[in-house]
Amino acid sequence: MTFYPVCSTTCDSLATPGLIAAPYSKTAIQDKAKHVANANNMDKMPEANGFPTASGSPDDYDKTHHVSFPILPPLGKPPTRNAVLEHQCPPVGEWTKGQTKSTTLYAAWALIVSHMTKSKRVVFGVTDWKHQPAKLGDAAGAELLAMPVYIDTDVHQSVQDYLAYVQSQQNRLGFSDLEGVREPGSDNQSKLAFSALLSIQPEKGASMESSPCQGTSEEQPSWSTGMALALTIHFGIDHTDITASFDSTVISDWTMRHLCRQLAFALHQLQVSSAADSISMITIATPDELEHIWNWNGAVQTPVERCVHHIIQECAASQPAAPAVCAWDGELSYGQLDRLAMGLSAQLSGLGVRRGHVVPLCFEKSMWAVVAMLGVLQTGAAFVLFDPSLPEGRLLALARQVKANVIVSGDLERQLSSRLAPNVMVLGKFVSQSLYDQPASPASSSTPSDVMYIAFTSGSTGVPKGAIITHRNLASALHYQQDSLRRTSSSRTYDFCSYTFDVSICNIFSTLAAGGCVCVPSEQQRQNSLVESIASLKANTIDLTPSVARILSPEQVPSIETIVFGGETLYPKDVARWWGKVNIINLYGPCECTPNSTINGSPTSIEDAIHLGKGLGLLTWIVDVDDHNVLLPMGCIGELLLEGPIVGQGYLDDPAKTAAAFIENPLWLLEGSPNHPGRPGRLYKTGDLVRLDKDGCLTFIGRKDSQVKVRGQRIELGEVEHALLACDSVDDAAVILQHDDKQGARMVAFVTIRDQTSIREKTII
Repeated sequence: MTFYPVCSTTCDSLATPGLIAAPYSKTAIQDKAKHVANANNMDKMPEANGFPTASGSPDDYDKTHHVSFPILPPLGKPPTRNAVLEHQCPPVGEWTKGQTKSTTLYAAWALIVSHMTKSKRVVFGVTDWKHQPAKLGDAAGAELLAMPVYIDTDVHQSVQDYLAYVQSQQNRLGFSDLEGVREPGSDNQSKLAFSALLSIQPEKGASMESSPCQGTSEEQPSWSTGMALALTIHFGIDHTDITASFDSTVISDWTMRHLCRQLAFALHQLQVSSAADSISMITIATPDELEHIWNWNGAVQTPVERCVHHIIQECAASQPAAPAVCAWDGELSYGQLDRLAMGLSAQLSGLGVRRGHVVPLCFEKSMWAVVAMLGVLQTGAAFVLFDPSLPEGRLLALARQVKANVIVSGDLERQLSSRLAPNVMVLGKFVSQSLYDQPASPASSSTPSDVMYIAFTSGSTGVPKGAIITHRNLASALHYQQDSLRRTSSSRTYDFCSYTFDVSICNIFSTLAAGGCVCVPSEQQRQNSLVESIASLKANTIDLTPSVARILSPEQVPSIETIVFGGETLYPKDVARWWGKVNIINLYGPCECTPNSTINGSPTSIEDAIHLGKGLGLLTWIVDVDDHNVLLPMGCIGELLLEGPIVGQGYLDDPAKTAAAFIENPLWLLEGSPNHPGRPGRLYKTGDLVRLDKDGCLTFIGRKDSQVKVRGQRIELGEVEHALLACDSVDDAAVILQHDDKQGARMVAFVTIRDQTSIREKTII
């Protein structure tokens, strides 16, 4: 496969066409893109605290890293304000901690922008009524009067020091400083350094109520044309009026309403707080917003106290003749599956496998992998899945981590497995009869709190982390999630995912617990004959990453009734080709909390389908990315925390990493809300950035620190990939950051296309 960069850009355009040969996985494209970039002397993206410079002056260096709100789409049209919202709040005192009303306003808005963008360095434009020219329509003159204010929101400052700092920043530039209005380092002279502007106006006599309306206020001057948000503040004796004129395609009415309330709340807190209080004590979540969140999260779901293999055994007892596994290497009814698992359990017990042990299972795709999972569980032990395609050194390291004494493998993996553990139990067609003939061993003393399986995930130090999942965890997930996953006794689930990933565990056990059939292709079929094997196995449900699903069409797989997306960001383009033809499910879940944590099982539109849905079997909370003791309101970008019975037990033999990721009793959880008593609790920090929407659903934003800065603009590489995927000819896309001393930071995009059209014949953008 030959890869070509689509373009390199400094964020002003994406105009140079290019090509990548064929459909490929997202990870593969990203890896290849980085390889090509490195081959072309592209430096690695700097660390989070290493900022690129767009100009030589220290002042410009500072400005390039301040973020404006709202963040505009990277390839979108210029904003057009088409909506107005008015809000009234209590008056602001003449002086707050020795500072003026305008300083207090700018300080409050900076805190809100910081939370909305997850950046501690923010910029916005300001002006003042008394400085404006007589002719408001004179855009050139008015531009000279717009002043960018750059603010660093250091949470360790006192309120008094913070306000004094904001005042000093406010005074750094004069209203006539045109260059300060421009984006630092920008060649585009029409590009401002900010997308929102605050204007303080004289008191308006008429009283206003908080209500959205369409159209543009006649009092909005033309100097803010091209900005997505213009806030006009009227400080009165009896009240303060906030008028927001905004682009409703960039900021929803619902979000704007909350922003106005949050601004009023932040202003109030800055006035009533003690001068020595820390800025970290100023919250933007209003009491009403917190109460709304607690109405959703007031009670933790009840855990399901069951062992998962007992659930499967009940299905086998109720429908012994029903198909349980349909694989390339054989078929098993529920009765046969249960009998083989019992026989394997007896043999493993004879080898000393007991409760508390961990048994690796080393298989290519096979019906025997399903037998092995259940057989190990019936001994009271836990299993860990090994993919034989992984390097032997990695598998050996994993075997040592779990202290493996016995390994169960397929016949093809016999030799490899013999080098991983002292004892090898080989499964295949030649041993099936011996398992049937094996006397049943006494039932194990398994409990719901016992470890069911361990899923290894990448570690930052290169050493894999083993996430521990108990029977209680997965049994609870099955109980709360089955309906949304649409698993029934009629389900025939195509087991596509590699055994490296815990998604395969979900597919197998959610299907068996519902009385359905697990359809297992061979490795060759899975990788090279996907369409044909789906048809031959009569599968009607499949779980794929969006990048893999792009190589399929509904017409190729008419038996598929439900497609489940997970593992990667889902875009509207991915949904559109399946919409109205199959059931679409979008899910999210870190392996630390069973395979699935949130599920969007019944989307109402293509746009709705890309959301992550709601937590099932757990509660979802959004906190400040730098301080998990700060709970964020709806609409803000923050780190996702998970609480509930499907949250796992931590990492195998790694108390330090466990303590860092699995936290207990954050302050806001202990405090509760006026109508909900606080409680102690244990939560998992996902490291994923999300936004909580008004319906309680989550929107995925990215990983922590995944945003990059290009010429002063904060950009989500995923959003640029999204824009590339909107092109009809593009199947997949990956965007990386190139860095060099001459040009600074720039993005380089790589794509795959649907046909073999040459670069000269095909224009991607």
